[in-house]
Amino acid sequence: MSINLSVSNDTNSGCYYILKNLMRAGVDCRTIETNSLVNNKLEKGCFITIGDPDTSKNNVKKIWGYISKDYDCCHLKIDGIYSGCVYDYINSNSCPGN
Repeated sequence: MSINLSVSNDTNSGCYYILKNLMRAGVDCRTIETNSLVNNKLEKGCFITIGDPDTSKNNVKKIWGYISKDYDCCHLKIDGIYSGCVYDYINSNSCPGN
């Protein structure tokens, strides 16, 4: 089982700082740089796969904490368990997009 996070915004430049933060925290991961158009604006982002089998809310919250200072939100996907806003997974109904 893996944890997948997708982040993007119009001020960051991709995956470099995410990798640095996760490396400092000792979290093994794979990243893929992405480009998205959101409201006709280009956003650079990152698709992050973490091979940690612990998909508990506490573990996801800990991992999100390592990268959340640069992003308002992210899409979280845990195959067969959840797909949606990370905040709705870790703190029911607190997605800033709602």
